[in-house]
Amino acid sequence: MSHRSLSAEHVAFAYHGASDTLIDVDIEMAPRSRVALLGANGSGKTTLLRILAGSLRPSRGTVSLDHTPIKYGRAGLRTHRQNVQLVLQNPDDQLFSADVRHDIAFGPANLGLNTDEILERVDEAMRLLSLTDLADRPAHELSYGERKRVTIAGAMAMRPCVLLLDEPTAGLDPAGVAEMFQALERLEESRTTVVLSTHDAALALDWASSVAIVEGGTVRQGDPGELLGNASLLAAARLAAPWSLELAAKLARDGFLPQSLRPRNVSEVHASIAAHALRHGGRV
Repeated sequence: MSHRSLSAEHVAFAYHGASDTLIDVDIEMAPRSRVALLGANGSGKTTLLRILAGSLRPSRGTVSLDHTPIKYGRAGLRTHRQNVQLVLQNPDDQLFSADVRHDIAFGPANLGLNTDEILERVDEAMRLLSLTDLADRPAHELSYGERKRVTIAGAMAMRPCVLLLDEPTAGLDPAGVAEMFQALERLEESRTTVVLSTHDAALALDWASSVAIVEGGTVRQGDPGELLGNASLLAAARLAAPWSLELAAKLARDGFLPQSLRPRNVSEVHASIAAHALRHGGRV
């Protein structure tokens, strides 16, 4: 699916009667990348996702797919939304059909596809999101995490190149978060670029290939270890530092690890400590 880049250049936007939410935003989602969008509540993360999806038109700047700007007429937006799909934070905002199968089929049916093509897309999306056994269940009987997976499956049935997820882990327990990321791994196997917003810097550090931090109406995008290790930037964006970077910094101050290490998760922290111990004749 994913063979297109999605980008925004010099984007600005303000809601009616409000000061600018976004002032001058540049962001790029390369094909088959993992991009985590971080920022405080009210920073403009959801607004930016809506702009990238074509749901909002920026007051200035451009959103482009493969360096071709969006056309905001009906035909242009229809084409854009076949390539870029947005899943909102609350699944109940996007679920309205009698059962799971019909909900997932809604988007493809509105593309005017024939019945066989619609069924193929629905079956594929249910398989990717582990929903096949729930196909005939009413959405209101599903758990919160299951309903979130149904909304993502509905987006996937459109076969987008880029999938935008607004706080996909919000409201999920740890098992639900693990289940969600297993589903995202299956989506990546189908060559889908995933962009998600989150407040969880540790999650972003572990998962993303690129992070974009929304702060002061602009975006800083770059390497997860570099940006999420920037204490002043995190403070300005009201984000907590990832625990693995905090632990690595303390161990480095005590001489147990090199200053340059930026472990992303438990496994990398353990590997770094074990390697240091072996170099110095110790044991883990």
